[in-house]
This record gives sequence, C-alpha cells and structure tokens, in this order.
Amino acid sequence: MTRAGRVLAALLAAASLALAHCAVVSWQHHSPPYTALFAACSLLCLTSISHAVQQCSQIHALLTELEQASRPFTTAQDRTVADVLNGACCELWWTSAGAEHDPTRCTRKDHHA
Repeated sequence: MTRAGRVLAALLAAASLALAHCAVVSWQHHSPPYTALFAACSLLCLTSISHAVQQCSQIHALLTELEQASRPFTTAQDRTVADVLNGACCELWWTSAGAEHDPTRCTRKDHHA
C-alpha cells in the first residue's frame, strides 16, 4: 500500500471511530434513527478500508504478473553467446578470446562440464 493509501486508510479509520462515537451519543439521547445512520456510516468506512487493502493486494499481484510476462524471451544472440560459453574448453580460451588458444591441443577439454 502506498503512503497516500495508508493516510487515506488512517483517515477512514478515524472517521469510523468518530461516527461510532456519534452513534453512541445518539443512542444515549434516545434517537434510534440517528444511531442507525451513524452506525451504518461507521461500518461503511470500515468496509471501504478493507476494500482498499484488497484492491492494493490485487494490483500488486497483477503488477508482479505483468513484470514477469514482459521479460524478454531468449534472443538468437543470447543463444549464440550461451553456445560459445558452453563450448569453451578452458579458462585460457576465455581470457584470450581464443587468440592464443589451439583447441586441438587443449589439455583441459575433459575438465569442462
């Protein structure tokens, strides 16, 4: 949940408490219609908080799914680099980029996995 969402949730919780207090005061003054109205509004604020939290979690899940779906697939260049690196027979080939390396005389071919 973002900072603004947390602030909004806190304000809604405070409004819910204030409305609950108004419902109690209305009950003490023998006014059932206002008691019911304030209590219903208090519950509405609490419901909106839970709804906002649920929406934030759904948005987070969708953003995570979208990020995973938007990752690029392996390109032909990636496959070529992987093939070359998998075909490297020793560390000398890698550090010299094959310039001073004779693969026919390489003594470490059996060490490559």
